[in-house]
Amino acid sequence: ADGIPTEDEAYFPLGYRAGSLSGEGSSRQEPQAREQTHSQTKAPLALEKNQCRLIQAHIQLGLRSAQRYRDLSRINDWLSAVALIDALTQLNNRRAIDLKLPKQIQLARTKGTALSLMVLDIDHFKSVNDRFGHLVGDDMLKQLANRLLTNMRFYDTPFRYGGEEFVVILANTELTEGLGIANRIRETIAQEPFELTHPVNEVKRLDMTLSVGITQLHSDDDSQGRSFVGRADHNLLAAKAAGRNQVVGE
Repeated sequence: ADGIPTEDEAYFPLGYRAGSLSGEGSSRQEPQAREQTHSQTKAPLALEKNQCRLIQAHIQLGLRSAQRYRDLSRINDWLSAVALIDALTQLNNRRAIDLKLPKQIQLARTKGTALSLMVLDIDHFKSVNDRFGHLVGDDMLKQLANRLLTNMRFYDTPFRYGGEEFVVILANTELTEGLGIANRIRETIAQEPFELTHPVNEVKRLDMTLSVGITQLHSDDDSQGRSFVGRADHNLLAAKAAGRNQVVGE
């Protein structure tokens, strides 16, 4: 009585006194504590998962963007290359000359080396188209392109200038050497008839000759090559006027 614990009270901790012998108060508090701890643990974990998902999404977006950029770059490179190639002969085209000739002129002047250029034209090509049709004419243009590639040095650059005209840039080549190259090509073409892929009216082979104008780069030629090409073209007209199947150079 006077503050002295009874026998029953003496056997139990203070927290279990006052009707808590069964531990009901503790059993109610422990689940609540566990739930609170669990919820506190779940919140950071959920945040970390959301952050990981967000980072993964950004990475995937970046990878897709990089892949699209690479694809577009490849397509642009392909389109640029196609734009510089003649569809019929697979040689460089007129646009390619406008891009490459100024670079060749600058390179020759920087290094102090010679540069020559020749313009070739198929003689009487219009009569071939008129007599045998444009398919035969196209066939001859393709075969001529292949023969040019076969009979030139690996560093010479041929172009289809337009119609039946072709241009060849002769790097590190003086006029005298260029005249020899032009005459060799002209003779090779004249000596070997062209086999028609699709014979017309029992005609299986056609002869072809070339007229060629050639010139060497002058110190007063413009950097774009207009006067350079113009002079070679003038020499081509002189070869035509002189009877065709010949080379004129100055």
